[in-house]
Amino acid sequence: MNIKPVLSFYKNNPGYIKFFFRYLFKRSKPFYDLIFQITNVCNSRCITCFNWKILNKEIDQELTLEEIDKITRKIGKLDTVTIGGGEPFSRRDLPKIVDLFKRNNGVSVVAIPTNCLSTKNILSDTEKILKRFKGQLKIGLSLDGIGETHDKIRGVRGNFKKFLETYHGLAELKKEYPKLRLRICSVILNVNVKQIPEMIKYVKENLPMINYHGLELLKGDYDRGKVKAVSPAEFEKIIEIIEGENKNEINFYKRVTSPIIQRLFLDILKKKKQLIPCRMSSFCPVIDASGNVYSCEQRQKIGNLRDFDYDLNKIWQSKKAKEIRKSIKRKECYCTHSAYQAPNVYLSPKMITKIIRGKY
Repeated sequence: MNIKPVLSFYKNNPGYIKFFFRYLFKRSKPFYDLIFQITNVCNSRCITCFNWKILNKEIDQELTLEEIDKITRKIGKLDTVTIGGGEPFSRRDLPKIVDLFKRNNGVSVVAIPTNCLSTKNILSDTEKILKRFKGQLKIGLSLDGIGETHDKIRGVRGNFKKFLETYHGLAELKKEYPKLRLRICSVILNVNVKQIPEMIKYVKENLPMINYHGLELLKGDYDRGKVKAVSPAEFEKIIEIIEGENKNEINFYKRVTSPIIQRLFLDILKKKKQLIPCRMSSFCPVIDASGNVYSCEQRQKIGNLRDFDYDLNKIWQSKKAKEIRKSIKRKECYCTHSAYQAPNVYLSPKMITKIIRGKY
């Protein structure tokens, strides 16, 4: 066996060993990562949104900063927290929420997506977080097209202009704070599928401070009256473009790992079933703005933290939670949700073998 691909894999994926072993010993700790949707407030009207039915509703039910403090005090140590929404930067106490996870849970990575509309707030809060948080901060900028295509999908005129304004502001911050990571997330759908090659090229040539450009498929309960998912054949053409663009990349993840994950998604689309075990659903809970807890954003609610004395451990070990995890283990669902599937790849010997070989 050629050992060079193996050494290259470990060299370019230093977090894999830690990630793998923390899963092996997960019984000593119920979860390690957390997805927390802190608000339903959003100033976008995206046709791709899987939370569109609750946006800008039930605002009075949102968890307060004091309640979030209670929750974080009972969770224990966490490695990563993804703070979403709605638009997370619409909460003016966002830096204080990050402070709670830093102080009470010792998180080393915080990831926050944004629609880029409230540039002033985004830049101000990002800088506040960077000054106080010594771990890695990942800001995800949404980009679904160039110019009017982006505005059409996001439902706000002038959004593309705001995207550029926000990007350039964050790029300046990145020069001062090296631990700031910038990534772009683009959702592929019928409206923009023909523009994806142009968008990939645009990001590569015009946005040099972007660390990674991720392409997502539609997921969840999006408004099927307004938008359609791409076909497997259309998605395969996009993967081929990505592979061509990245064939000379020095970055191992971009050149090898990412295209293989995309090939897995394609396979899931074609076969419509779970192809590798969903380990993430066992140790990455989802909390929504009202305190409801899920094993995954696409599964049913387990319960509400207010009914469990704000103790995520209690709700995670409830009968209903265990039943849902058993259902997932029986492969009664499938998805291409990258927040779960990408880490699942690192816990799959079959997929690790493919990455080492450099071929799906």
